[in-house]
Amino acid sequence: MMRAIASLLFSTLFLSLIGQVTEVPKILQFSKKEYLAQNQNWDIAQGKDHLMYFANTGGLLMYDGVRWVLEKLPHKQVIRSVFCSTDGRIYTGAYGAAGYWEKGNKNRLKYTSLLDTIPVEQASTEEYWHIVQVGKAVIFQSFSLIIVFDGEKTRAIKPPGNTMFAQLVGNQLILPTIYDGLFYFSPNGSFNKISGSEIFSGKRVASILPAQQGGFLVCTQNSGIYAFQDGHFTQWKSNVNEELEKWQLNKAIQMANGDYVFGTILNGIFVTDRNGTIRYHINKENGLQNNTVLSLFEDEANNLWVGMDKGIDLVAMNSPLIFYQDKSGEIGTVYAALLFEHRLYIGSNQGLFYKPFPPAAHETFTLVNGTQGQVWQLKAFDNQLIGGHNAGTFCIKNGQPAFLTTRTGSYCSVAHPTQNNLLLQGTYTGIIVLEKNAKGEWAFRNELAGYNQPARSLCFDAQGHLWVKQPRNNLTMLTLDKDARQVSGLKAFENGEDFHSKLYLELLKFGPDFFIQADSLFLQLDPTSETLRFAKLPDNIHQQPANFKLVPGKAGEWFKVFPNKVVFIQEDKATELYVTLPFDNEQIIPLNDSIYLFCEEEGYGLFNTRLTGQYPARVLTDPFITAVFIHGDSSLLQNGGNGGKLMILQPWENNLKFNFTQPLYLRQPDLRYRLSGFDEKWSPFGNIYEKEYTNLPPGKYAFEVEAQDSGKSCSFDFVIRKRWYQALWLKIISVLLVLLFSRLLVKIHDHRLDMQKRKLQLEKERELQQQRIQARNERLQDEILNKNRKLADSTMELVRKNEMLQKIKDDLTKLESAKENERPVKAIRHLSHLIDSHINSDDDWKVFESNFNLLHDQFFKRLKETYPHLTPGDLRLAAYLKMNLSSKEIASLLNISVRGIENKRYRLRTKMNLDKEVNLTEFLMEF
Repeated sequence: MMRAIASLLFSTLFLSLIGQVTEVPKILQFSKKEYLAQNQNWDIAQGKDHLMYFANTGGLLMYDGVRWVLEKLPHKQVIRSVFCSTDGRIYTGAYGAAGYWEKGNKNRLKYTSLLDTIPVEQASTEEYWHIVQVGKAVIFQSFSLIIVFDGEKTRAIKPPGNTMFAQLVGNQLILPTIYDGLFYFSPNGSFNKISGSEIFSGKRVASILPAQQGGFLVCTQNSGIYAFQDGHFTQWKSNVNEELEKWQLNKAIQMANGDYVFGTILNGIFVTDRNGTIRYHINKENGLQNNTVLSLFEDEANNLWVGMDKGIDLVAMNSPLIFYQDKSGEIGTVYAALLFEHRLYIGSNQGLFYKPFPPAAHETFTLVNGTQGQVWQLKAFDNQLIGGHNAGTFCIKNGQPAFLTTRTGSYCSVAHPTQNNLLLQGTYTGIIVLEKNAKGEWAFRNELAGYNQPARSLCFDAQGHLWVKQPRNNLTMLTLDKDARQVSGLKAFENGEDFHSKLYLELLKFGPDFFIQADSLFLQLDPTSETLRFAKLPDNIHQQPANFKLVPGKAGEWFKVFPNKVVFIQEDKATELYVTLPFDNEQIIPLNDSIYLFCEEEGYGLFNTRLTGQYPARVLTDPFITAVFIHGDSSLLQNGGNGGKLMILQPWENNLKFNFTQPLYLRQPDLRYRLSGFDEKWSPFGNIYEKEYTNLPPGKYAFEVEAQDSGKSCSFDFVIRKRWYQALWLKIISVLLVLLFSRLLVKIHDHRLDMQKRKLQLEKERELQQQRIQARNERLQDEILNKNRKLADSTMELVRKNEMLQKIKDDLTKLESAKENERPVKAIRHLSHLIDSHINSDDDWKVFESNFNLLHDQFFKRLKETYPHLTPGDLRLAAYLKMNLSSKEIASLLNISVRGIENKRYRLRTKMNLDKEVNLTEFLMEF
C-alpha cells in the first residue's frame, strides 16, 4: 500500500517536474531551408486530407509529412490567414485577397477569389488577418471590414469599430474592438455589445478562450488575462499572468485536453492547465527556433504546431515523454543515470552531474568535481552509489567522489549471484572484484585471474556462468571458482563463426532467463553441447528475426528500439514513443517503479509509464498517393488513390513516378509498396516515399502503398493500353498473315526443292550426257587417231608404192634404152604403161580424199566454197600440204618433179590471194 502511495506521489511530482521548465515535450524543428519558403508563418490549419497548411509570407505552404509544397496567389501577396473547412476547401486571406483553394485536374491547388462580386471598393484594399467558420458561414476579418461567405454568396459587413480577431466560444462568436469593447457577432450582420467590456477600451485583445462553467477568458497583449464569469470581468488569478504581461501575449488557444497555450512575442510559449498553472515554458533555450510566436494550432493528433517569426516547430504534446535538451553542450552525451538520495545523477562523456529531483524552478545541473571525463555506469549497491569511470571506479560519499580503484576504464558492474558482498567490474584490461569490508564500504579485493581482455558488458546466467561481451562483438563464457578469484573454465564464442553480429551484441536478462541478441537473432546456450541456439521469446516481444533492438525494463516490461521510434511493451499493451536513441548506446534506465530515462546525445528523455493512459489514442492516418507523374506531368489523386476509378493511359505513357506518404509528422512513416502486375513481392518497410517505373509493358496495374503501423493501404489503379499493332484484331490478322506467309514460304521452299531437284536431275543428266559425249568423243578421237594412222599409213604406202614404181619405171626406161638384143621391148613397155596407170590412179586419190574428209570434216567442201576457182589438182595439193607433207613427198604422190610442186604451190597461193608473209602450209593446217 505504501509503495502504491509512493508511486502516486512520484507521478504527481513528475507532473510538477514537467511544469518546471527544464524538461519539455519533444520538439521537431522545420527551418526555412527545409520547407523552402519565407521565415514568417502567420497562421496554421489542417485539412480534411490530414495535410498541414501554413499562411507563409511566401504563399500557401503545404506539408504532407514528407514533402513541402508552396503555392502562390496570383499577385504573390503575403498570406496572413488560413482556414480549412469540412468541405475540403482551404480558405486564405491576404492583402486585397479573400478566397479559397481547391484541387484541380493536376495535383495543384487552384485559387478562387471571393471579392470579385463585392461592390464595396474597400474590400480590395483590406488585409484579411483572421478566418473563422460559424455554421456554414466562413468569415474573413480585417481590422475594419468583415467578409461573410455562405457557400454561394459573398457580402461585406462594416463592424462597429476597428477590431481584433473574433473568437468562437461555444456557439457565440465574440468580436473584440480596439476602443469599444466586446460584441457578440452574428453572421447575419448583428452586433450585441457585452456589458462591462468597456474595460478593454484601448487594450488590444490577442485572443478569447473558453473557460470553466460557461465563461471565457479575454487575453490581452500587455495587460494580462481577464475572466468573464456570471456577467462580470475579473482579473484571472494565475501564475502565468505576470509572465504574459512581461513577454507580450500574441496568440492563445485551448487544447483538447483543456490546457491553455499562450504564445508571446518575446519569450516563446507557456503551457498551463485550466487554472493557469504553468506546466511548460518552451522558448529558444530549450527547443524553439525563435521566441516570437505568430501562430498556434492543435492538430488532430493533439500535438501543437507553432508558427514563428523564423520557422515552424511541432511540439509532441500528446506523449508521456518529456526531454531535457542540452543546447549548451555542457552535459554532453548521456551514458548513465540514477536517482539517489533525492538527486538525479547523470553520467556523460563530460563527467558526473546532478540536480535535485524533482527540481525547483529553473534548477540546473551541477558538476561533481573530480569526475570530469567519461562516466560509463551508475548503480546503487546497498545504498551506495558506485560509478564506472574512464579513470577507475568511484563511490559518492557526502556528495563527493571517492575512487575505489584507479584501474582504467570501469565499464560495468554486476553483483555476484550467490555472494552479496562481491561486485565484479569489467574494465579496459580485464575484470576486477570489489568486496564490502567490515565497515560496509566497497573496496578493491582482487583481479580475476585467467582473464585479461576488455570486458564491455557482464551478465550472470542461471547456471552461474559469467558472460563477457568484448569489443568487436566477441563473446566469452567464464566459469569462476568459488571465491571469484580466478577463472576455472573459459569458452570463447567467435563472431562470424559461432554467431554473426555486424551491428550490435547485447547480453539480456529477463528475470532468471538469459538471452543474447546478435543483430536480429536471439540466442541461448545449449547446456548439453555448449553451443548457441535460437531462443524462444515471450509472445508479446517478437519472434525471430527481429528488426529492432530489445532493451529489458522492470519485471514484465520491455522496450523495442527502432531507428526512429521506441515501442514500450507492458504485458499485452504497446505504446509507441517518438524518440531516437543514439546507435550503440541505446540506454533506457529505470529510475524508479514508473519512470524511465532515455539517454540521448544532447540530453535525455523521461518516460512515465503511469501517464500512458492519460493521453488520447494515437491517430493512425491512412497512407495515400500524393501524385503520379507521367513523363514529368502529374495527375490528381483523391483520398490516397484515384477513388477506385481505373485510369486509362496511352501506350507511350509508360514511364511513371509515384509520390506517396502517411501524414504522421512526429516521425517518418514506415511504408512499403508494390506495383501489382509487375512486382513479384512487396518492398521492405522503410522510409522511401517515391518510386519510378520505366518502359512498363501494356497491361493492368495497381500501385499499392501500405503502412506498417496501421496495416492500412491505398492504391492507384491504371491500365496501359496496347499499341495499335498490339490490338487483338491486328494480332489475329497478323497470325493469319503469318500462317499465309508461312504457307507461302513452305510452297516457295517446296518449289525451290523441286527446282533444285530438277536442276540436280538435269545436271546429272547433263553430266551423264557429257560422259556419253566424252566417251563418244574419246571413241571418235580413237577412231580419228586410228584413221590418221591409217591415212598416214596409206599415204606413206602410196608414197613408197609410187617411189618403188617410179624406180621400177626408171629401171625399165634404162632397159628400154639398152641394146635391142638385150631387152624385151614389148614387155617392158607393157610394164611401164601398167606402172603409170598405178602411179596416177584416181582410185587411190578417191580413197585418200574420203579418209581425209573423215578426218578433217569436209575440208575440201569448205575450201571449194571459200575458193571456188581451185582445180582438183589445187585441192589435192592443199590436202597434202594440210598433212604437212614435204615437197619431195608430194612430188612422188603427184608423179612430178619437186620444182613442179613449187610452181603448184605458188599458183595455189596466188589463187588463194595470200600474202607473202603467210606460210601456206600453216594456213592450210589451221583452215
